[in-house]
Amino acid sequence: MWRRTRALTQADLAQKAGIPQPNVCALEADRLDPKLSTIRRLAVALDVLPGRLLDESPRALTWDRHRIDAFVRQALSNPAQAPAEESRMAWALHHIAKGRLEASGRFKSRRRGTGERAMKQLKADLGAPLWNAVLRRLDKHT
Repeated sequence: MWRRTRALTQADLAQKAGIPQPNVCALEADRLDPKLSTIRRLAVALDVLPGRLLDESPRALTWDRHRIDAFVRQALSNPAQAPAEESRMAWALHHIAKGRLEASGRFKSRRRGTGERAMKQLKADLGAPLWNAVLRRLDKHT
């Protein structure tokens, strides 16, 4: 969650921390227990104290209903114009919305895929309460 909050890919975090990317993947999947030196490197790369990295979750995003509506409208109309820190999330929501529109027969896309990966990523980035609020708003727009 800390990596996603900082808008880093696994490769970006691995490079900043000086550890192999497969190790970052294994740590996130809970297939590898980190050494203390790895925890320190990750904490420095994420700009967080090692204790906070292990014991706390990053502060959840809190958006009011107007902010949620603006985000959904931006993602549906032109995700390329979204602010840099929200760009990836806007594109993910755009992809999810296209899938919903296609399922209802109102949109035909050449791209294949269910958007399942984008949906999981966006849900993790936003947190459950905000994710549910975004989905409700998306339902109103699609």
